[in-house]
Amino acid sequence: MLRKTVALPGRLRRRLVRTVRHWIPSGRTGEQEVPPPAPWPNTRKRNYEVWGQEYDWAQKGEEWTPSPEWKQGLINDVLLRWIGRNGTVLEIGPGGGRWTESLQQIAKRLVLVDLTEKSIDLCKQRFEGCGNIDYFTNDGKSLGFLPSESIDYVWSWDAFVHIDKEDTAAYMAEFARVLKPGASAVIHHPSGLDTRGGWRSAVTTAFFADLVRRNGLILIEQFDSWGDGKFDVHQHQDTISVFKK
Repeated sequence: MLRKTVALPGRLRRRLVRTVRHWIPSGRTGEQEVPPPAPWPNTRKRNYEVWGQEYDWAQKGEEWTPSPEWKQGLINDVLLRWIGRNGTVLEIGPGGGRWTESLQQIAKRLVLVDLTEKSIDLCKQRFEGCGNIDYFTNDGKSLGFLPSESIDYVWSWDAFVHIDKEDTAAYMAEFARVLKPGASAVIHHPSGLDTRGGWRSAVTTAFFADLVRRNGLILIEQFDSWGDGKFDVHQHQDTISVFKK
C-alpha cells in the first residue's frame, strides 16, 4: 500500500490536504493523483473534471489491472461468457480502451459512450484502424442518440463505481429502452461496503438490483469473483451485476 496525497479542486487545495491509501498493482511505477473519497460527491460535473481534465491516462487504465492473469480471467470468465460475438455492443465509460480492445474483436458493431471528450479521443487514436466502432460523448446519464431496441449487449467496467444513484437510475431506464428483447448487460458497480477510499458512489448491490427490476429487466446474477474464486473485485468490495431484457 502506498500513501497518496489527494489533489483537491480550486480553493479547497489551499485549505485542506488529505491523504488516502491508494492501491497500485505490483510492478507499477510513478505517481498518480486520485480523485478524492467521500464526502466529495460523484456528480457528473466532478466526474468530468476528474476523468476528462485531471487524470493522466498514459497507462490506458491498466494501472487498475492487478495482473495479466486477473485481466485474462475476467475476459474469459465474464466478458466472453456474457458478451456474444457478432452483435452490437455498447460500452459505457471506455476510459483508455482497456476493455474496448477485447470487445472490438468480437463485436459486429461497437458503440463507445463516454462523458468526456478526452476518453473518446484516446480511443479514437488507439483504435484508428478499426472500422466497427462508433464514438459518442453524452451527458453522463442518457443515450438519446441510440434507437430503441438497437443494442445486443452492454458492458461497463470501472465507470458505474463512480456514478451516483440518480444518474445510475437514468442509465438503467435507458438500458431498458435500447436493449433488444433477450439482450444482456454486464455492469461493474459499488456494493456500498467500500471503506478504502475508492471514491465509490452511494449505489449498493441491493439498490442496483431494485433498479433492474423496476425497469422491467431480469436480474441474472450478482457476484464479486470469478475463476473459481481466484480473481475478484474485493479491493473496494464491488459487485458485478448481469441482467437481461
